[in-house]
Amino acid sequence: MSFKDFTKEEQKKIKDMFNFLDKENSGQISTEEAQMGIIGLGGELSKKEITELKNNYEFLKFEDFMDLCQKKKIDFNELENKLLLAFSLLETNQKGFINSSSLENLLKNDKVSESDINKIINEAKPDINKNIDYKYLVKEILEANSDDDDEEEEEENEIVKNDNESENNKEKENNSLDD
Repeated sequence: MSFKDFTKEEQKKIKDMFNFLDKENSGQISTEEAQMGIIGLGGELSKKEITELKNNYEFLKFEDFMDLCQKKKIDFNELENKLLLAFSLLETNQKGFINSSSLENLLKNDKVSESDINKIINEAKPDINKNIDYKYLVKEILEANSDDDDEEEEEENEIVKNDNESENNKEKENNSLDD
């Protein structure tokens, strides 16, 4: 079976995801685990595709999972995929939402302060049932991370600029002394 749509690195990521999901090392994963794997790799399954998957398989071998990945548009953005997978593991209803109390418990286990937890949950914009669209939350996290990266890059550019100005000033001083 050929998987020409994927680079060797992407094939390795798919294999790593399969192995991560195959906790018993049985060489197969359940349809629910396959769903989480697709989400964790940046893909999505429609309700119809989930139904078809459950009707066609009880368990998927690696080749079946790779074939499923090939049929789906997979985005190999690593940070986003890890966040999506982590949140999908908290999800109980398979509808793209986690309860804010689940997120709160997770953050408490990570020793996040109560005020930071409240801030994160408020920024996640839970609905009236206290459910959070975790894809929206991941998007917000990535945008905040991108803003932080932009600020760091600006600071680095400013440092380089200042270093260059300092070197130019020293050079001018040396040239004037030579005259």
